[in-house]
Amino acid sequence: GYAIRCEYTRQPYTTGAVGMATSGKDSGGSQYFITLSPQPHLDARYTLFGRVVSGMGIVQEIVRGDTVEWVTIEDNGEGK
Repeated sequence: GYAIRCEYTRQPYTTGAVGMATSGKDSGGSQYFITLSPQPHLDARYTLFGRVVSGMGIVQEIVRGDTVEWVTIEDNGEGK
């Protein structure tokens, strides 16, 4: 029932990038994706708001239907 405005960045979509899934401009919400390999075609086209800093091996084992039970969010001090 809500939408988040797109915020594009010059940061590249490298392995482990966390981006906002959308169905068009300014339509982001509660869905996100994690890249399993570099995805340069996504650069500056989707909001990139994080990176996997540990546990990428676990991310690579996720399959359709799995449930994410918890995540840890760390602030590197670069946020606004």
